[in-house]
Amino acid sequence: MDTDAHGSDMSLTEGVIGSAFEVANVLGSGFLEKLYERALIRELALRGLSANAQCPPRSPVPQLG
Repeated sequence: MDTDAHGSDMSLTEGVIGSAFEVANVLGSGFLEKLYERALIRELALRGLSANAQCPPRSPVPQLG
């Protein structure tokens, strides 16, 4: 099994990146962000991956410094 530096399954990484490239190649440029977001979520679902659109974080991001 291939894993990245964080121990995740490479097929997840490949699925996400492949989905992003597919959406970019099919739609091209010039649309509003929301259209790309919806298309990416749909493409991920077609590949068997689930995603939510712009959900708030579960916990606050810690401040540095």
